[in-house]
Amino acid sequence: MLRVIDLLLQTEIESRPGHVTQEALCMLKVFRKAGFGSTKLFESLIASLSSPPARNLNLAQATHALALLADNRCLINEKLIENITHLIEVNAKKPIETPQRFIHPSEGTRVKDLTRFLWTASCLIPTDVISRDRIVAEMIDQVNAGWTSGSFQLDKDWHLLADFFLSLACWKVYPVSLIERVIDRNFIDIVISQKKTIRQSRLALFMEAARIEVPHLSVIDKFLPEISLNLPAYRAEKELIKRPRLASLANVIDRSREELGWENIRCCTTVPHLNYAGLTFNYKREKVAVELLDSYVCMRHSNQPERLMALKIRLSRQLGYRVIQLDVQQTNRKQQETEAKQEDSFTDQQVTMIRKCLENICITPDDSK
Repeated sequence: MLRVIDLLLQTEIESRPGHVTQEALCMLKVFRKAGFGSTKLFESLIASLSSPPARNLNLAQATHALALLADNRCLINEKLIENITHLIEVNAKKPIETPQRFIHPSEGTRVKDLTRFLWTASCLIPTDVISRDRIVAEMIDQVNAGWTSGSFQLDKDWHLLADFFLSLACWKVYPVSLIERVIDRNFIDIVISQKKTIRQSRLALFMEAARIEVPHLSVIDKFLPEISLNLPAYRAEKELIKRPRLASLANVIDRSREELGWENIRCCTTVPHLNYAGLTFNYKREKVAVELLDSYVCMRHSNQPERLMALKIRLSRQLGYRVIQLDVQQTNRKQQETEAKQEDSFTDQQVTMIRKCLENICITPDDSK
């Protein structure tokens, strides 16, 4: 049934480039909920959103369409990035909805569309894209205006603000004055009282990133321990079931630890609350982190780390780890499962690559920066 709807949605999108009809909007929501979508559908959606008419979409329409691409970690083109930048600049001129004043999405902005739009942008647009700075400046101004006008209701909107700050952190942006205005005792009490662990973990991750990258931010030291205590400990075991190559590599390294001369080998995360497993060990006087770039942590059909993996790599370096990135040359999860039976040759190659990197024979991505 979903495949039939997929074809219908493709036809709908291709017949009206740059438009998102009410019918298409409903189908996009269904596909997000079901976690479904074909490569051809994503290609059609990217082409449509990259076209000139897409610059006239309202923020709610654009956000629903972009969210499907963000969920599926699709790589996008420069035209679409330009359109995203244009949309947020146009949106800056529109009023923001408040609890006392309803505004139709075609005439103004709902705060949930504003923060979700930034989430999609942070998922789809790499950190080094020039127009990112324009998007960031506009988004911070709009959220600041929304906070000042009372558009955010803390008891139900706190997670929107937490997600907003995490999205900015993925781009290494920390609006200190806004953070200090929003995150106070009242904010933290509401967060803890609602006991929604996934949402709390996103806030904790933002605060952990801020602790590492902007240590002078006083609210972090004040409230991070309290939020962290409320969260369950991370366990890598469940993740290893989904990442057989990482599990196999961990086993080979563990068996060969004496021969390799690597000590304190662990399968864990280097950054609290950033729950992607990797391998860590000590070599001579260095702390080493090995990150396996498989389809679980990369953009679709790519070896480019998705936003949280990119954040983990960046923060790990700041924590003093020498990060080695291993590209497994995979394009999707189905291929990963098929090739999982050929682990012996894979792990031998990867162990050799790690040794070469430690001997400075090779340079992993970004090591030269």
